[in-house]
Amino acid sequence: MNRLGTKSETLHSLYQKLKYAEVLPQYTFTVGEWRTDSKKVIKGFLAAEWNEKVIVRSSSLLEDTSQNSQAGKYESVAGVTGVKEFSDAVDEVIGSYDDDNEANQVLVQPMLSDVSICGVAFTVDPNTLGNYYVINYDDHGSTSAITSGNGAESKLYYRFKEKNLGRSERVSEKDDEEASSNLMPADRMEQLCLALRELEIFFDQENLDVRTITLGISLLDCIDSDLETLKKKIYEKITRTAKDLVATGQAIEAQFGIPIVNKRISVTPMALVGSAACKSSGDYVELARVLDDAARTVGVNFLGGFSALVS
Repeated sequence: MNRLGTKSETLHSLYQKLKYAEVLPQYTFTVGEWRTDSKKVIKGFLAAEWNEKVIVRSSSLLEDTSQNSQAGKYESVAGVTGVKEFSDAVDEVIGSYDDDNEANQVLVQPMLSDVSICGVAFTVDPNTLGNYYVINYDDHGSTSAITSGNGAESKLYYRFKEKNLGRSERVSEKDDEEASSNLMPADRMEQLCLALRELEIFFDQENLDVRTITLGISLLDCIDSDLETLKKKIYEKITRTAKDLVATGQAIEAQFGIPIVNKRISVTPMALVGSAACKSSGDYVELARVLDDAARTVGVNFLGGFSALVS
């Protein structure tokens, strides 16, 4: 399965691999390489056939990962020409990194001109995790209006992710570049959605979201006639049994790129667990506080079980 890397590594893996989108060539080097031998890096830049006008982009190890976007956090310098501007742009990009990791990269690509639309696309609704393509874009020619937050008239496009994207399939197969460049805005959005679908297939990610993982814990062996002893047993068993639940959920998220919305615990109904020790409603409130404390300790989103069996 193809996996996300840094911005540079991901774009490199996509170069000349896509049918519905084009990834531009790149020249990439690390912060360490720049600091050790900047002349060698500049020589590599001058060797690129497309170096007349470029954009020098950030490619930090902390951005554009399966866990974090960090869109717009680090600097990119557009419209760079010549060695002096290139060197200054590299220093500016590196200076924007918030760590001193010499493995961080700097990505250089040809500078696009005559930009029709630019923005940020999501293959799942970022607010609800709904099954939509969501595109936040600007159509005034800027290449950074959305990621910089300076777009005064940004637009939002939603498209439900049905299997057949309709006419965009037919448009994308045309060899007539002029016809493609004259697409109406709605057709461009469909074309972009088709490219997003291709990326999902390439990375083998459908952006499924797991709403909940739940750990069931039996507290029957904690039952005791003494309330204080019962409280200690409940807290100890929950915190011991569920100590790795959140970390395990996060590891699954990182491995498969699938968000897990809630990490939960379900325990034996307190009406059963507390029947021998609880003599009043206040005693059950104390058990509820123990459950809250245990949930807080292990870091779960929800702990269920303050309930009774009803027949």
